[in-house]
Amino acid sequence: MTAAELTPISAFDEAEKQAGAAALAMLPLIATTVHAQFPTATWLVLTRHCTDYDGDALELDSVRNDQSDIVWSEDGQPLGDVARFPNPVPAEIAALWGTYDPHTPSAVLHLIYRIDQYEKLSFIPGHVMQPEEANAERTPVGIPLLPACSICGDQDCTDRAAQPGAFCAACGYTHALHRFVECAAFTSGP
Repeated sequence: MTAAELTPISAFDEAEKQAGAAALAMLPLIATTVHAQFPTATWLVLTRHCTDYDGDALELDSVRNDQSDIVWSEDGQPLGDVARFPNPVPAEIAALWGTYDPHTPSAVLHLIYRIDQYEKLSFIPGHVMQPEEANAERTPVGIPLLPACSICGDQDCTDRAAQPGAFCAACGYTHALHRFVECAAFTSGP
């Protein structure tokens, strides 16, 4: 075989980069789907356990609100494909799942497994953790269910009503910089 007939590593690198971008693009689909079923929730939380048979096992833990209250937990739910989330998913969102059923935790978890191989999941922020999770051997990972703030891009921004050019009346910083300075609360000024 000649060198001209071989595929360079750069082709594989490019394919991996595209697959990683596609995996990242699935996170908003999962977030929108779960949020439609749990409108008061802000995080889908997953735990990772080491097992003898499959290494790192990612499991659904719970759906939580911003105060770390559990809105839904897989504890006590039927196992496997028979388990269902309690609320319906709008038809236009469900259609995006193709042959997967977004009403089942197992379908959501299966898509998360596929995304996880590209290392696109992040640790949950401290204010969403349960007390025992802060010192756990493995910090839970999660998917935020609300879009990041369109002004500063911060997932944890609480000032969803901020407008471009807004500044904090308390500290004087712009909205985009406010998240990086110590200030008790962002209050939009004129």
